[in-house]
Amino acid sequence: MCCIKNREKPEKLRNESSREGEFPDRFFSKNPNPIIRAEKSGKIVCANSAALPLLESLDIREGGKLPLNILQSVNNAILRKQPDELELEAGGRVYLLTCYPLPGEASADLYGFDISSRKRAEETIKAQPSRSGELPEKGAQVSSQKDGVLLKEVVELKEVEKALMDKLWFLETMISTIPVAFFCKDREGSYLGCNELFANQILGLPKEKILGRKLPELETGISPELALEYQRLDIELFEKGGQDIFETEIMCSDGVSRTFLATRAVFPDDAGKTAVLAGVMLDISGFRKTEITLRNNLSLFETLLDAIPVPIFYKDMDGVYLGCNELFARKVAGIPKEKIINRTIYEMEHNIPEDLIPIYEEYDRKLLREGRPQSYVAKAMCANGELREFQFNKSFYNDTSGKKLGIIVVMQDITELKQARDILKTSEERYRLVAEQTGQIIFDYNMKTKVIDWAGAIPALTGYGVEEFGKFDWEAWQEHIHPDDREKAVKTIVDSLDRGDKYVLEYRFGRKDGTYFYAEENGISFIDEAGAPFPDGWSNKGHNREQTRPEKAGKK
Repeated sequence: MCCIKNREKPEKLRNESSREGEFPDRFFSKNPNPIIRAEKSGKIVCANSAALPLLESLDIREGGKLPLNILQSVNNAILRKQPDELELEAGGRVYLLTCYPLPGEASADLYGFDISSRKRAEETIKAQPSRSGELPEKGAQVSSQKDGVLLKEVVELKEVEKALMDKLWFLETMISTIPVAFFCKDREGSYLGCNELFANQILGLPKEKILGRKLPELETGISPELALEYQRLDIELFEKGGQDIFETEIMCSDGVSRTFLATRAVFPDDAGKTAVLAGVMLDISGFRKTEITLRNNLSLFETLLDAIPVPIFYKDMDGVYLGCNELFARKVAGIPKEKIINRTIYEMEHNIPEDLIPIYEEYDRKLLREGRPQSYVAKAMCANGELREFQFNKSFYNDTSGKKLGIIVVMQDITELKQARDILKTSEERYRLVAEQTGQIIFDYNMKTKVIDWAGAIPALTGYGVEEFGKFDWEAWQEHIHPDDREKAVKTIVDSLDRGDKYVLEYRFGRKDGTYFYAEENGISFIDEAGAPFPDGWSNKGHNREQTRPEKAGKK
């Protein structure tokens, strides 16, 4: 840029020339057409060298203002937020001035085009004599044809110039408003231009102190070593051409270190030689922080999975394993985690019996069809070659929007538990048979549910059927005790519950036919560590047949 007079611009004017949307100095200085920037008041902020003859012809000096006719066009452009045109005669020339308002500012750029030749052509055509009924002479006819061609060329040139200026204005506005840092350099590494975001956020300098200088020459938060490295990368890109993308961490002007995704590309000049490097820098610090948080959460999730003492794995909706805990990999699969992830059940056939694969798949299909959690028992081949029984609990896991992403499975080894239950069931069956064969009745009383479980020689002793007698509760049991023995029997059992110890009791119990038999009952109540009875009450009570008497039942 240069000042209005043909001498160095004062410091004040140089500072005012750095504004949002201003094009690089190189663009102004090399443009052969006049370019002027003016405020709404008409004060001229800056101008290029090609504009000096125009300004001098208008007798406008440094710090001066535009004439009223030009000022009106400037204000029209600013007010309407669209370009405005006017023709201006100055210094024996005719100019077409186009005013482009600067976005967000009370100022505008004026781009001038010398249309003196076009105006002379128009005047020549208008001055041609036109006599009705007369044929023009041959020389005049040729001259008229030439003037017509010249006028057509001038009009076409005007349209091209206007289209170029519209595109130039659009480009200037776009660079000023894009929400990413932008810069461009020449082959020597000197800045040709940048937007305010690059100047303020990254370098922390006014644009006029950036343009025309190299990064290592600037005093910024970027270390000298890193500035030289960026310069070296720019030179390499100029040599090889094309574009590149890389991540870099920069200490910004506010003292905060940020991560940027830098995209650079080089562009050729008219001779085909790379002349300009343009770069865009996108702040991805937020994305990187989110990525680190997610990685930390994933690490915590994997640690928690490994701490759970049961095998766990999860897979996507296509059946591909996405992860598992260490117990599943070591105890069930018998291979490292990394060899499980991204594989399907068919790729683990050597770890899973062939006949079990269709069973697992059917359960998965059922889960997908019904859309609710599953719980079932199935066998699985463990890493040691042992076929064990597991309780499988399956459910979906979703993303934040509720979309199903896959299936998570928790396996609980119930082999020992099932064996213990089988042993207990066998023992209970044997105990029941022994009680029946020895003429005894055994029962458990649950103090919480008030339910009594009866077993043994029930029909032989009481005359009631097993199902019928199974409905007897605490009150029904008391009612069948002989009235003379009832109070003592109940008190003995209640005292035993309070103490939590064993008891032995004799009483007469009524049969279905109304007769009584003498019974001896042995029992014990279960207590917890605090000495309080368990809600399950007492167990192992027995009606041991001692003798029977055909005494008729009676109630007091």
